[in-house]
Amino acid sequence: AEEWLKEGLRLQGLARYQSAVDAYQMAQSFKPDFLDAFYNMGVAYGCMEENGIDALHKAVWVFKKSIDINPQFIHSYTALGASYIKQGELELAIEVLNRAVIVDPKDSNVFYYLGIAHRMNSQITEAVKNMKLAVALKPDSVQMQYYLGLSLMDSQLYEEACHAFKDVVRIKPDFADGHFMVGKLYREQFPDADKSHYHLKRAEKLFMKLEDYQRVGQIRQLLSRRPA
Repeated sequence: AEEWLKEGLRLQGLARYQSAVDAYQMAQSFKPDFLDAFYNMGVAYGCMEENGIDALHKAVWVFKKSIDINPQFIHSYTALGASYIKQGELELAIEVLNRAVIVDPKDSNVFYYLGIAHRMNSQITEAVKNMKLAVALKPDSVQMQYYLGLSLMDSQLYEEACHAFKDVVRIKPDFADGHFMVGKLYREQFPDADKSHYHLKRAEKLFMKLEDYQRVGQIRQLLSRRPA
């Protein structure tokens, strides 16, 4: 079982996801309740979904099985919650992730995915609360700080949102979306032409490198308007 698990991980590292799944299934044939094989099979199915293969329902089944095998394995909960979010099953995601909080109240990913699910479900107060908990546990996460900023903007807490986005570009100075949001806030909510111009020009340059010309166009439109 261990050898087939290693082979599955090797194949997964080569992006050969179906072959990795086959290897994990071989591992399970030797050890039917092999948690590592089930969990990594779910990850492989998730990667297949990202590559355009309809496999998310299989990932959900596998992660549920992983929780049945070991109800204390926190990664299965976050992976299942993330899978439900991708399926648009937001209430199920919230239910699973609330169970995960009981299992491990110090896992930042649990609160991050709870924040995402609540935000998508238009429960903005809950989204902000959970994103703040995620950031408190992992303050140098670009992704968590960024989504905290978006949730705060949804709540019209623009000053707090600006602080979150500034933390994003402090952690990752070449993060184009972070500069864009800071520049947008300085242009539209508490006008400061110099700061707005600086961050929007940084974002423009970074989006040019990414060849994201739609965002470049948005920035140029913002720059052409007078600050509010």
